[in-house]
Amino acid sequence: MQSEKFVSDKHDPFVLDRPILVLSCIAFTTSVAIFVIAMLDLGLPFFFLNPIFSGITILFLSISLFLRGRSKRRQEATDLRRLQLPPYAIPCEVISYLLSVAWLAPLTLSIVASIPGGPLGPELLKKVVEGNRFTLVAQGILAVVNFIFMGSIAILQSIERRRYDRTRDSALFRDFTIE
Repeated sequence: MQSEKFVSDKHDPFVLDRPILVLSCIAFTTSVAIFVIAMLDLGLPFFFLNPIFSGITILFLSISLFLRGRSKRRQEATDLRRLQLPPYAIPCEVISYLLSVAWLAPLTLSIVASIPGGPLGPELLKKVVEGNRFTLVAQGILAVVNFIFMGSIAILQSIERRRYDRTRDSALFRDFTIE
C-alpha cells in the first residue's frame, strides 16, 4: 500500500486552512470595529443593519473557527480513504455566501445616504451631521471590506470542499488500481 502522505499542496485538503483563518480573523476584527463604530451613533444611519450584521458575523466566525480547529485535529490522524467533509462545512459555506450578500445592504445604504438630495439625503445627513460624519464613512468603508472578506471566505470554502472530494476520490481510486 502506498504512503498516505500528500504528494503536493494540490492534493492536500488542509492547504486552505491558513488563508481561511487569516481572512476570518480580519473579518472578525472588522466586524468588531463596525460594531463599535455603529454603537457610537446607535446604528441609526444604517437602520441598525451594521450592528446586527456585525453581531451575526462575529458569532458565525467564532463558531466556525472553533469547529474548524476541532475537526482538523480529529482528521489529521485519519488516512485519506476515510477523509470526510466535516458536517458543518456546507452550512458554513452557505452562511458565508449569505453574509457576504447581506453586507451589500449597509454598503448600499452608505452610498445612497452619501448622495446629496438623494432619497435618504436630507433627513439622514441631518442626523449624521448632528452626530459624526466619520462614523458614516468608516462604517461604509468597513462594510466594503467585510463584503470582500466574507465573499473570499465563502469562495475558499467552496474550493476546500471540492479538494476534500477530489482527495478522497483519488485515494479510493489508488486502492483499486492494478500495479
